[in-house]
Amino acid sequence: MATDYTYDAASIDTGADSDSFFSVPELIVPPSPPEAHRAVITSVTTTTLNNEKQSTKISINLTSRDVPTVDKSLDIWVPKEYLAVIGSPTFDPTTLAAGQQISFRMNFSNSDKSATLQKLVFNPNSVARSAGRDPIALGLKKVTPGDLEGFVSNLNAMLQGLEVIMLLRERGGEPPYNHVMEVKDILAADAYETKPGRFAKYQLAWENA
Repeated sequence: MATDYTYDAASIDTGADSDSFFSVPELIVPPSPPEAHRAVITSVTTTTLNNEKQSTKISINLTSRDVPTVDKSLDIWVPKEYLAVIGSPTFDPTTLAAGQQISFRMNFSNSDKSATLQKLVFNPNSVARSAGRDPIALGLKKVTPGDLEGFVSNLNAMLQGLEVIMLLRERGGEPPYNHVMEVKDILAADAYETKPGRFAKYQLAWENA
């Protein structure tokens, strides 16, 4: 005899919270430790997002030598008001809006010589120049102000193929991307040999390679 699985809707306890039927205790996701990888800069590219703001970024793309499946990029967002004159030696960054000044100061240039592109390319002791990359020897040409593609092409010539160390940390913020590992800095290939102390809090990927 077949079992009757019909039910009377009136008999359901409507006072119950619908979430309580599948209430499962949560297990905390532990934070991942910061990681240091020996890596190679594979390219420098630019992308303009198809969104309302039409945001433009310059991406320094890297592949880990220790874990070849780890491909990351250090993304530099170009301030909107700087985009039209990027590469101009006479541009006055104080004309940027306050928020864009912060981005410019962190990524492009500041008086402490500590901006991302200063440390990687522009400074005399930058990662690229310390590795022997010279703009004149590479035949780089000064770009017309606003020529983003030319600007990025020059960056690519200075950085592509360089062996470096990339530092990864969790993105933070709200789920679901808070535990995604992001590139926080790119250092010279010999950075661990010259200053091992700065890696004290990092998990060294090459020790497990």
